[in-house]
Amino acid sequence: MTLEETPAMSEPNATNTPASHPHQNVVILGGGIGGLAAAISLQRRSDIHVTLVDPNAVHVWKPLFDELATGTMPFKGNLFPFDELARRFNFSFVQDKPASVDRSAKSVTLEGGITLPYDALIVSMGARSNDFGTPGAQDNCLFLDKVDQARVLYDHFWNGMAKAHATSEPLKVAVVGGGPTGVELSGNFVEAIDRTKGLGKKGREQLFRASLLEASPRILNRMPENVSVSMTREMSKIGYQVLDHTAVAEVTDKGFKLKSGQFVEADVRVWAAGVKAVDGTAIFAELERNRMGQLVVGPTLQTTQDPAIFALGDCSAIAEKPLPSTAQVANQQGFYAGYAVQDFLAGRKPGNFVFNNRGVIVMLGDFDAWYVAPSDKDFGGTGLCGKIVGMAHRSLYYKYLASLFGPVSAAERLIGHLLHPEPPHSPF
Repeated sequence: MTLEETPAMSEPNATNTPASHPHQNVVILGGGIGGLAAAISLQRRSDIHVTLVDPNAVHVWKPLFDELATGTMPFKGNLFPFDELARRFNFSFVQDKPASVDRSAKSVTLEGGITLPYDALIVSMGARSNDFGTPGAQDNCLFLDKVDQARVLYDHFWNGMAKAHATSEPLKVAVVGGGPTGVELSGNFVEAIDRTKGLGKKGREQLFRASLLEASPRILNRMPENVSVSMTREMSKIGYQVLDHTAVAEVTDKGFKLKSGQFVEADVRVWAAGVKAVDGTAIFAELERNRMGQLVVGPTLQTTQDPAIFALGDCSAIAEKPLPSTAQVANQQGFYAGYAVQDFLAGRKPGNFVFNNRGVIVMLGDFDAWYVAPSDKDFGGTGLCGKIVGMAHRSLYYKYLASLFGPVSAAERLIGHLLHPEPPHSPF
């Protein structure tokens, strides 16, 4: 199996189920950015056996989801089989979901019936969008929390555009959530259409109608106001109706009923607002969790009621100083957790986790891009500065690929992308 292939989902079997080991056992629940980073940081310890559990067969860099969902980045070549990564980084992989945890016995039982003993448990199960209990949201919205959902959104979007092209009736798209995910997804919808032969900017102006709904006074409300102003202006230029101060009261199969009484029609309805832990953290009912279901941890990422259980990334919250739900937080916490677990298993107290904030990049497709430093100083816009930020944004992915497959492989992919840029992967 190559890294280009996407294997079918399968039940756990003897080939990827760890045998009994005389070593200390570390079980990692969740193979996202943080969970995989933890597994990688433990790879050289021959006295520690690592088992990673994930319901998916492939690992994906989550910040790529909006590009996969719109076709500006292909699925092929950007989904990495866990079996391949397990061989590369010396861990066992089980494709399954945890069903229960026995803290006294220090074991995790999976839905497939396998029971995994652990000396230390790392929980990196991720998060999902928070619809805040809005009536109709679960039944009538598309979400972008998993790779399968990215595929579903891709199909809905491009099937809708094909229908619009055939009937001359515009496709109506509405995105709830004016944070980085909602804004970047919105930009990629437009970029994908503009770059598609047979549609282009003219086809987009005729066949695409879009709205962005945000409950706060402005989109990107945690970033400097001038960034929000710039993004709002550019979104309007590319055809978006940006509605701030807009709370959704109900979602139907026709669109969004707003608390103001307004109705926003939408054929494709995407919920990209809010963050809450996945339902899987419910198996830790005995441990402290916050109102969003996240496991509460101390400065060493150990849960407040069980030092043998570490939690990181979006499914956790540091009690004293919560951190944003970003890829860089998950990645740094993952590598830290690998070393903290080694200290714990050796009977040493781990040092506190220290987040190295490298700032935030947000992009509106090819139309606007900004970098905001930890000091809140910003750089970017619609001109050359924005192009520089865009290149920096793309480089983050290739840097991540280099950490997985080496700098030569990442450089080859980057050069190929620059010399032979692919058109959007659409059915047109």
